Amino acid sequence: MEWRKLTPEERKGKPWKYVLLKDVFIQVKTGLQHRYNCNSGGETYVCLLPDGIVMKRGYAWNGNSFSPDRILNQCLLFPSLPHDGLFQFSGAMGFPRNIITLRWANWLYLKCAHLFWGKIYYAGLVSGSWALWSRKPCDGDHVEREPIL
Repeated sequence: MEWRKLTPEERKGKPWKYVLLKDVFIQVKTGLQHRYNCNSGGETYVCLLPDGIVMKRGYAWNGNSFSPDRILNQCLLFPSLPHDGLFQFSGAMGFPRNIITLRWANWLYLKCAHLFWGKIYYAGLVSGSWALWSRKPCDGDHVEREPIL
């Protein structure tokens, strides 16, 4: 995964700390029958597919909320990337919340994380992430469903 830290000027008061420099594919069975493009400001940043999630170049995220992004030389940014993307778009019209659920999003974090730290972070996610799931989307956040060809 290639990313860089955003400068304070680039953040412009937003909570995002990192930006993706190349697309990242996370191979995981989602249970979806269609492709879902999660868009913001005219750009597609997350693609939900039957066999995985694509996090697109240019996506900005804040890493692990209320906890460090690196512990004992172990970087925990990778599991936070799809987790943040799912949370960002979970409240947008068209998001497949009946399939991509809060429980599934938290499970995905655990699946992507280093086993030890993943379990610790997962416990925190289970206790507090419900407050941010399906929240009102930001201006311009929307999801479009496309058939799989």
